[in-house]
Amino acid sequence: MPETDLKGQLAKRFHEVNGDHPLTGADDAYVSTRFLTLEDLCAAPAVTPTRSAG
Repeated sequence: MPETDLKGQLAKRFHEVNGDHPLTGADDAYVSTRFLTLEDLCAAPAVTPTRSAG
């Protein structure tokens, strides 16, 4: 079976099982303000992790 057929079948099955949940503008804004891309994280100066109270 060609790789493209397998990828297509896998993607189809994934959507059958999990559904399709596209991000809204509000979802995208939430993610963008609270998370970094891997590239931005790697470029940031090293910070010692701390535990948050609570």
